Amino acid sequence: ISANFDYYGLDSLKGAFEAANTSYGAVTLAALRADWKLFNMRSETAEKNYSVRLEAEKLFIPGVENSARITLTEGLELFSSVTGRSVPRLDDIEAQKIKADFNIKKSVISLKNIEINSNFLNLNADLAFDGAALSTESRLEAKIGPNEIRLAASGPLAGPQITPELSSTLNEKLASALNSLAKLLFNYFPREK
Repeated sequence: ISANFDYYGLDSLKGAFEAANTSYGAVTLAALRADWKLFNMRSETAEKNYSVRLEAEKLFIPGVENSARITLTEGLELFSSVTGRSVPRLDDIEAQKIKADFNIKKSVISLKNIEINSNFLNLNADLAFDGAALSTESRLEAKIGPNEIRLAASGPLAGPQITPELSSTLNEKLASALNSLAKLLFNYFPREK
């Protein structure tokens, strides 16, 4: 890990981390790798330049961990609404691979190269939220059991163009989910007004 300080404190941070065969209670993880480059840390979001990469292998969450299962079930219910098909019941959660890149550059907060390969879900996605324009450029491909879906959202967060065209109710649900995620990110990294 390397850090740079100026007169006012920490300005940038660069580093990497690896762990193997870790556990937290009944939750286990075979491998975790992360690296990060954070520049202009005390600056406004528009001036920040962050890059974080995360990769995990063989994550196991037993079915008794109710909080994880409840959170995932809520997300899967939206998937079920879009496909019109039921999703599998979640018991133990086993993910062979989880990976994502997080970036902030010029007011755009993005989660790119998201990949989840698990016993109930295979997902690939890229999500980007422009805090200055209040817009999104996002795509998602997911497979749960035999059910597959491919979605894209582009344009203003208040009413992005979602393809393929869905019912107005489903469009509103998906737009609401994107808005909720954007608000969460903007809470941590406030946008300039």
